[in-house]
Amino acid sequence: MEKSTKNMKIHISGSRGYIGSEIAKKLQTSNDISESDKDTLDVLEFEKLAKVFEVEKPDIVIALAGIMGAQVSKNNLFETFQVNSIGMLNILEAMKRANIKNLIFFSSQTVYGPSELGTFSDEESVNNPMHPYATSKVISEYFIKEYCRNFDINAIILQPSIVVGNFGGEPNSLNEFVQNALNDESIIIFGEGSHEREYLSLIDMVGAVEKSVKFLEKNNEKSVFERVIISSNEPISMVDLANKIVGIVKKGSVKHIDKTSRAFSICSKTVKANNLLNWRNTHSLNTVLDNVIEALK
Repeated sequence: MEKSTKNMKIHISGSRGYIGSEIAKKLQTSNDISESDKDTLDVLEFEKLAKVFEVEKPDIVIALAGIMGAQVSKNNLFETFQVNSIGMLNILEAMKRANIKNLIFFSSQTVYGPSELGTFSDEESVNNPMHPYATSKVISEYFIKEYCRNFDINAIILQPSIVVGNFGGEPNSLNEFVQNALNDESIIIFGEGSHEREYLSLIDMVGAVEKSVKFLEKNNEKSVFERVIISSNEPISMVDLANKIVGIVKKGSVKHIDKTSRAFSICSKTVKANNLLNWRNTHSLNTVLDNVIEALK
C-alpha cells in the first residue's frame, strides 16, 4: 500500500538559501517538513547531526547545504571541500545510523564540464569538473554511490543548470546582462559569443524536487542511485542572449572583447528527467527573461 504524501517526513538541510527556502515553502503544504541551516545544524558537526536525524527519523533528507559558486570555491578551497564533500559524508553517515533510506542531493550540471559546440551532456557523460565547486560535487556523488551500494540508501542526484533569479548569489550571465541593459551599459561578450548556456526557472527547479519526492515515495527497490540532469533544453549563445535582452529592454549595447577561459558552452539533455521523474521544463527562456527584467527594474 502506497504511503500518503501528506505523511512524508522530510528534512531539508540548507533550507534558508534561495532554492531551499522555496522548496520548503512548496513541500510543507503536503508534507511534514523540518529545516536546518548552518546556524541551526552545521553539517560539519557530525554528532549533533546524527542526534537530530535519530530523533526526527525523516523519510527523506534533501541535502542543499553547501558553498556555491565557481569563483567562491576557488577563493575558499579548503572550506568548499570541507563543507560540500565532508559535510555530505556526515549527512550520509548520520542517515545510516538513523536508518534513513532516502536522499535527494543537489549536485550540478558543471560536474560534466564544458560541452563542445553543438553537443550535449547527459548522465552517461564523463565527469570533467572545471572548478573546485564542481569537483566537490563529484566527490559527494561518489560518497553517495558507495552508501547506496553498501547500506541500501536510495538517492536522486539532481544536476541543475543555472537557476536564475538569485540576485544576491553567484553571478550569472543572464542576471548580469539584464542589469547592464537596464543601466544602459554595455553587455560584455567574450570573443564572438557563440558559446551557449541554459537557464532554469526556480519554479521548474522546485518542480523537479517534488517529482523526486514522489519517485522515492513510490519506489520499492533498494540501493537506487540515479543522477538526473535538470535544465531548460533551451540553449542560447551569449551573443544571442545579449542582443535579445537589449531588444527587449530597449537600452544598453553589446561589446565584444578578447575571448577568455570563461567562453565555453554547457548544454545538456533531460531525457532521463522526463522518463524517470516525469519532469518537464514549463518556463520558456522568454518567460524567465521577462521575470528577471521585471524583478530588476
